[in-house]
Amino acid sequence: MRKYLSIALLITVGGLMVLAGLCFAAKPSPMSSSDEKAEKPPSADLVLAVYNRLLNDPIPIAYAQQQRDTLTGLEGVAVLVGVPEIAGIETKVLQASVELSLRNNGVKVVDASKIGEVPGRPTLIVTCDIFPYEPLPLYAITVSVGLTQTVLLGRNPFLQTVAETWQDSYYGCVPKHDIRMAVKQSVQEKVDVFCNDYLKANQGQFNASRTR
Repeated sequence: MRKYLSIALLITVGGLMVLAGLCFAAKPSPMSSSDEKAEKPPSADLVLAVYNRLLNDPIPIAYAQQQRDTLTGLEGVAVLVGVPEIAGIETKVLQASVELSLRNNGVKVVDASKIGEVPGRPTLIVTCDIFPYEPLPLYAITVSVGLTQTVLLGRNPFLQTVAETWQDSYYGCVPKHDIRMAVKQSVQEKVDVFCNDYLKANQGQFNASRTR
């Protein structure tokens, strides 16, 4: 779903830029002197500004609170990271960075082979998709950080399944030479949001442990 959303929005922005280019071409050219600079068509910088602004609206407050509440009492998480080679960063390097951020914020990291021992089998999944934007030297990227855990259906409390209970994403467009840094920073920002929500959801637990 994230993949198709990114492609659709990229095409939309691309269409707007083509339209802007046609309007520019149709605009009558005024008389210019030798010391005046020629006008330029829409640039990659404009594509970046429009694309990044359209895609990253804040999450509604009520939904953000609902997501945060699902982190209360979380005893630890397994971490799964998937990133394409085109990102220029190794999966194991990115995973180590994510796990370090979690530990530094008090989130216990559990080996994936032992996650069955943790109530709810909570797993933090980090994914990244990258699409070239030709002919401009740009990449459209989507970064998603989501927590899955076991839940019970409201209509049948005896039926248990796995669902994503917390999620945050970044959608953007970046120059090709910045792709590695953009992926790394975007992942870090979303992991920080997760850690911040975790700390807020478990604030009472942390306060109680300090008073013992």
